[in-house]
Amino acid sequence: MNILDYITIILFSIGVLITGVSFSKTGKDMKSFFSGGGNVPWGMSGLSLFMGFFSAGTFVVWGSIAYSYGMVSIIIQLTMAVAGYAVGTWIAPRWHRTHSLTAAEYITGRLGVKTQKTYTYIFLAVSVFTTGSFLYPVAKIVEVTTGIPLTTAIFALGAFSMVYVALGGLRGVVVTDVLQFVILFAAVVIAVPLAFDKIGGVGTFLKRFRKDFSNSLKVSTLPGS
Repeated sequence: MNILDYITIILFSIGVLITGVSFSKTGKDMKSFFSGGGNVPWGMSGLSLFMGFFSAGTFVVWGSIAYSYGMVSIIIQLTMAVAGYAVGTWIAPRWHRTHSLTAAEYITGRLGVKTQKTYTYIFLAVSVFTTGSFLYPVAKIVEVTTGIPLTTAIFALGAFSMVYVALGGLRGVVVTDVLQFVILFAAVVIAVPLAFDKIGGVGTFLKRFRKDFSNSLKVSTLPGS
Protein backbone atom coordinates (compact mmCIF):
# COMPACT_ATOMS: atom_id res chain seq x y z
CA MET A 1 0.00 0.00 0.00
CA ASN A 2 1.05 3.58 -0.55
CA ILE A 3 0.69 6.62 1.69
CA LEU A 4 -2.73 7.50 0.21
CA ASP A 5 -4.10 4.08 1.22
CA TYR A 6 -2.93 4.56 4.81
CA ILE A 7 -4.42 8.07 4.94
CA THR A 8 -7.76 6.72 3.66
CA ILE A 9 -7.85 3.98 6.31
CA ILE A 10 -6.93 6.41 9.10
CA LEU A 11 -9.53 8.98 8.04
CA PHE A 12 -12.24 6.33 7.78
CA SER A 13 -11.37 4.94 11.21
CA ILE A 14 -11.46 8.43 12.72
CA GLY A 15 -14.84 9.03 11.07
CA VAL A 16 -16.24 5.84 12.60
CA LEU A 17 -14.97 6.79 16.07
CA ILE A 18 -16.38 10.31 15.75
CA THR A 19 -19.73 8.77 14.83
CA GLY A 20 -19.65 6.60 17.94
CA VAL A 21 -18.68 9.54 20.18
CA SER A 22 -21.34 11.83 18.65
CA PHE A 23 -24.07 9.35 19.59
CA SER A 24 -22.65 8.46 23.00
CA LYS A 25 -25.27 10.55 24.78
CA THR A 26 -28.13 8.69 23.07
CA GLY A 27 -27.15 5.30 24.45
CA LYS A 28 -27.33 5.95 28.17
CA ASP A 29 -30.39 3.79 28.80
CA MET A 30 -31.33 0.28 27.67
CA LYS A 31 -33.90 1.34 25.08
CA SER A 32 -31.57 3.87 23.47
CA PHE A 33 -28.59 1.51 23.43
CA PHE A 34 -30.33 -1.61 22.07
CA SER A 35 -33.08 -0.11 19.90
CA GLY A 36 -31.94 3.43 19.13
CA GLY A 37 -34.86 4.79 21.14
CA GLY A 38 -37.28 2.94 18.86
CA ASN A 39 -37.32 5.78 16.32
CA VAL A 40 -34.54 4.93 13.84
CA PRO A 41 -35.80 5.82 10.31
CA TRP A 42 -36.75 2.73 8.29
CA GLY A 43 -34.44 3.73 5.43
CA MET A 44 -31.41 3.81 7.73
CA SER A 45 -32.48 0.55 9.36
CA GLY A 46 -32.77 -1.10 5.95
CA LEU A 47 -29.34 0.07 4.83
CA SER A 48 -27.87 -1.10 8.14
CA LEU A 49 -29.40 -4.54 7.65
CA PHE A 50 -28.09 -4.63 4.08
CA MET A 51 -24.58 -3.73 5.22
CA GLY A 52 -24.83 -6.32 7.98
CA PHE A 53 -24.57 -9.00 5.29
CA PHE A 54 -21.26 -7.57 4.07
CA SER A 55 -17.81 -8.52 5.28
CA ALA A 56 -14.37 -9.02 3.81
CA GLY A 57 -15.48 -12.57 3.08
CA THR A 58 -18.27 -11.24 0.87
CA PHE A 59 -15.73 -10.03 -1.66
CA VAL A 60 -13.05 -12.67 -1.16
CA VAL A 61 -15.01 -15.88 -0.64
CA TRP A 62 -18.18 -15.18 -2.60
CA GLY A 63 -16.27 -13.70 -5.49
CA SER A 64 -14.40 -16.97 -5.80
CA ILE A 65 -17.61 -19.03 -5.53
CA ALA A 66 -19.34 -16.90 -8.17
CA TYR A 67 -16.40 -17.28 -10.53
CA SER A 68 -16.08 -21.03 -10.01
CA TYR A 69 -19.70 -22.16 -9.68
CA GLY A 70 -21.80 -19.45 -11.30
CA MET A 71 -25.45 -19.46 -10.30
CA VAL A 72 -24.75 -21.35 -7.08
CA SER A 73 -23.58 -18.13 -5.42
CA ILE A 74 -26.62 -16.20 -6.64
CA ILE A 75 -29.09 -18.84 -5.43
CA ILE A 76 -27.48 -18.98 -1.98
CA GLN A 77 -27.53 -15.19 -1.67
CA LEU A 78 -31.19 -15.12 -2.74
CA THR A 79 -32.08 -17.44 0.13
CA MET A 80 -30.95 -14.70 2.53
CA ALA A 81 -33.26 -12.24 0.78
CA VAL A 82 -36.17 -14.67 1.15
CA ALA A 83 -35.32 -15.22 4.81
CA GLY A 84 -35.13 -11.47 5.40
CA TYR A 85 -38.57 -10.99 3.85
CA ALA A 86 -40.00 -13.80 6.00
CA VAL A 87 -38.53 -12.34 9.18
CA GLY A 88 -39.78 -8.84 8.38
CA THR A 89 -43.27 -10.05 7.46
CA TRP A 90 -44.04 -12.65 10.12
CA ILE A 91 -41.44 -12.74 12.89
CA ALA A 92 -40.65 -9.03 13.40
CA PRO A 93 -44.28 -8.02 14.16
CA ARG A 94 -44.58 -10.79 16.75
CA TRP A 95 -41.28 -9.72 18.30
CA HIS A 96 -42.44 -6.09 18.42
CA ARG A 97 -45.52 -7.11 20.40
CA THR A 98 -43.35 -8.64 23.15
CA HIS A 99 -41.91 -5.18 23.97
CA SER A 100 -38.58 -6.87 24.72
CA LEU A 101 -35.31 -5.16 23.83
CA THR A 102 -33.19 -8.32 23.67
CA ALA A 103 -33.70 -12.05 23.35
CA ALA A 104 -32.25 -12.49 26.84
CA GLU A 105 -34.87 -10.14 28.29
CA TYR A 106 -37.67 -12.08 26.58
CA ILE A 107 -36.32 -15.42 27.81
CA THR A 108 -36.06 -14.06 31.37
CA GLY A 109 -39.69 -13.01 31.42
CA ARG A 110 -41.00 -16.18 29.81
CA LEU A 111 -38.71 -18.93 31.11
CA GLY A 112 -36.92 -17.49 34.14
CA VAL A 113 -33.43 -16.31 35.09
CA LYS A 114 -31.82 -19.77 35.07
CA THR A 115 -32.82 -20.39 31.47
CA GLN A 116 -31.68 -16.90 30.55
CA LYS A 117 -28.24 -17.57 32.05
CA THR A 118 -27.97 -20.84 30.15
CA TYR A 119 -28.90 -19.04 26.93
CA THR A 120 -26.32 -16.32 27.64
CA TYR A 121 -23.51 -18.83 28.23
CA ILE A 122 -24.36 -20.72 25.04
CA PHE A 123 -24.65 -17.47 23.08
CA LEU A 124 -21.24 -16.28 24.31
CA ALA A 125 -19.62 -19.62 23.43
CA VAL A 126 -21.08 -19.58 19.91
CA SER A 127 -20.21 -15.89 19.47
CA VAL A 128 -16.52 -16.67 19.95
CA PHE A 129 -16.59 -18.63 16.69
CA THR A 130 -19.00 -16.39 14.73
CA THR A 131 -17.14 -13.21 15.68
CA GLY A 132 -13.86 -14.90 14.83
CA SER A 133 -15.20 -15.81 11.39
CA PHE A 134 -16.02 -12.12 10.79
CA LEU A 135 -12.72 -10.76 12.09
CA TYR A 136 -10.40 -13.28 10.46
CA PRO A 137 -10.96 -12.31 6.77
CA VAL A 138 -10.58 -8.61 7.56
CA ALA A 139 -7.48 -9.21 9.67
CA LYS A 140 -6.03 -11.41 6.92
CA ILE A 141 -6.42 -8.59 4.41
CA VAL A 142 -4.80 -6.18 6.89
CA GLU A 143 -1.91 -8.62 7.40
CA VAL A 144 -1.30 -9.05 3.66
CA THR A 145 -1.57 -5.36 2.80
CA THR A 146 0.20 -3.79 5.78
CA GLY A 147 2.42 -6.52 7.21
CA ILE A 148 0.78 -6.29 10.65
CA PRO A 149 0.77 -9.74 12.32
CA LEU A 150 -2.55 -11.57 12.00
CA THR A 151 -3.12 -11.92 15.76
CA THR A 152 -2.39 -8.24 16.34
CA ALA A 153 -4.76 -7.24 13.55
CA ILE A 154 -7.57 -9.40 15.00
CA PHE A 155 -7.23 -7.91 18.48
CA ALA A 156 -6.94 -4.37 17.13
CA LEU A 157 -10.01 -4.71 14.91
CA GLY A 158 -12.00 -6.33 17.72
CA ALA A 159 -11.08 -3.59 20.18
CA PHE A 160 -11.87 -0.88 17.62
CA SER A 161 -15.32 -2.37 16.96
CA MET A 162 -16.12 -2.69 20.65
CA VAL A 163 -15.18 0.93 21.32
CA TYR A 164 -17.46 2.55 18.74
CA VAL A 165 -20.34 0.13 19.42
CA ALA A 166 -20.10 0.71 23.18
CA LEU A 167 -20.00 4.48 22.66
CA GLY A 168 -22.77 4.87 20.10
CA GLY A 169 -25.11 1.96 20.76
CA LEU A 170 -27.51 0.88 18.01
CA ARG A 171 -27.96 4.36 16.54
CA GLY A 172 -24.21 4.84 16.25
CA VAL A 173 -23.89 1.45 14.51
CA VAL A 174 -26.73 2.26 12.10
CA VAL A 175 -25.21 5.62 11.13
CA THR A 176 -21.82 3.96 10.66
CA ASP A 177 -23.41 1.34 8.41
CA VAL A 178 -25.01 4.07 6.30
CA LEU A 179 -21.62 5.77 6.02
CA GLN A 180 -20.07 2.50 4.87
CA PHE A 181 -22.87 2.03 2.33
CA VAL A 182 -22.20 5.45 0.81
CA ILE A 183 -18.48 4.66 0.51
CA LEU A 184 -19.15 1.18 -0.90
CA PHE A 185 -21.69 2.46 -3.41
CA ALA A 186 -19.29 5.18 -4.58
CA ALA A 187 -16.55 2.57 -4.99
CA VAL A 188 -18.84 0.31 -7.03
CA VAL A 189 -19.92 3.18 -9.28
CA ILE A 190 -16.26 3.90 -10.00
CA ALA A 191 -14.94 0.33 -10.12
CA VAL A 192 -17.55 -1.30 -12.39
CA PRO A 193 -16.99 0.99 -15.41
CA LEU A 194 -13.22 0.68 -14.92
CA ALA A 195 -13.51 -3.11 -14.83
CA PHE A 196 -15.55 -3.22 -18.06
CA ASP A 197 -13.07 -0.86 -19.70
CA LYS A 198 -10.18 -3.09 -18.61
CA ILE A 199 -11.60 -6.15 -20.37
CA GLY A 200 -12.73 -4.33 -23.50
CA GLY A 201 -16.33 -3.43 -22.74
CA VAL A 202 -19.62 -5.15 -21.93
CA GLY A 203 -19.68 -6.99 -25.26
CA THR A 204 -16.34 -8.64 -24.55
CA PHE A 205 -17.54 -9.56 -21.08
CA LEU A 206 -20.62 -11.31 -22.48
CA LYS A 207 -18.53 -13.17 -25.08
CA ARG A 208 -16.19 -14.45 -22.38
CA PHE A 209 -19.08 -15.38 -20.09
CA ARG A 210 -18.75 -18.89 -18.73
CA LYS A 211 -20.85 -21.22 -20.87
CA ASP A 212 -21.49 -23.47 -17.88
CA PHE A 213 -22.61 -20.60 -15.63
CA SER A 214 -26.25 -21.72 -15.44
CA ASN A 215 -25.28 -25.40 -15.41
CA SER A 216 -23.43 -24.81 -12.15
CA LEU A 217 -26.75 -24.95 -10.33
CA LYS A 218 -26.07 -28.62 -9.72
CA VAL A 219 -25.06 -29.02 -6.09
CA SER A 220 -22.91 -31.99 -7.08
CA THR A 221 -20.40 -29.55 -8.59
CA LEU A 222 -19.55 -28.13 -5.18
CA PRO A 223 -16.42 -29.44 -3.44
CA GLY A 224 -17.10 -32.42 -1.21
CA SER A 225 -20.49 -33.18 -2.83
